[in-house]
Amino acid sequence: MTQDGKELHMKDIEEVLLFPQGKGKRDFLRLDGIWDFIDGEADAGMPRIEPETSKYQDKYQSVVSAKSYNVGYQRRKQKRTQKETAILRSLLAGHAPAETVLDMPSGGGRLSPVIGKFVQAIIEMDISLGQLLYVRENSRISVPQLCIRASGFQIPLKDGSVDGSVCIRLSHHLYSLEEKEKLLSELLRVARRFVIFSFVDSNSLKYTLRRWRHRIVGTPLKTNSITVGELGKITKKYGGNIAACPAIGPFQAHRYALIVK
Repeated sequence: MTQDGKELHMKDIEEVLLFPQGKGKRDFLRLDGIWDFIDGEADAGMPRIEPETSKYQDKYQSVVSAKSYNVGYQRRKQKRTQKETAILRSLLAGHAPAETVLDMPSGGGRLSPVIGKFVQAIIEMDISLGQLLYVRENSRISVPQLCIRASGFQIPLKDGSVDGSVCIRLSHHLYSLEEKEKLLSELLRVARRFVIFSFVDSNSLKYTLRRWRHRIVGTPLKTNSITVGELGKITKKYGGNIAACPAIGPFQAHRYALIVK
């Protein structure tokens, strides 16, 4: 794609942004090219937010902390990343080519090279400014990227504005079913065709053992998991159906759900 083509496509993407009434581009576009919809309200869209969620949202706001996290993750989780990217490739392949996909949370763009092979453009969205700055400084993929700072509880995109939403390794940071439902409702609202959503399976062997361990020692377990059945009910409520739900491995708690509309 030529540079002119990139600019044209990015202009098209900007037209799907959802601005609050009475506000426009000048209110949200930073000088560095990042669209910032937070404005001090990281938990916008949720009447009540769990303390763990609030704490997670405050991380990686500086590019220094984001760089430390991304470099460290690559070193520590290389084997896990290979398994997860293989699953992501297989799920995306069934819906390629896609015009535009939302990657939320984008983090430092760890999955962008994988997603970029199946789409024409990526909307990179994260609540952490540092992660988005890291994306802009370090991304080397060929497809255009639009960086948006926003909450997953209130995605600033119009209904059905992207082909698909990809949400990897966020839901296990949410400690209430209400938060997971709000997140899923937003991902499904903005997606025309599909959502890829990773989650911790409450009925997995790993999580079952963890639950029993807490019972034995008598300590409470504040769950960050969800069952496949619970996920299915929520997705149907918002117009989706689970088409596939592969686990990362036999002894892993994480699964990747492919939700189609």
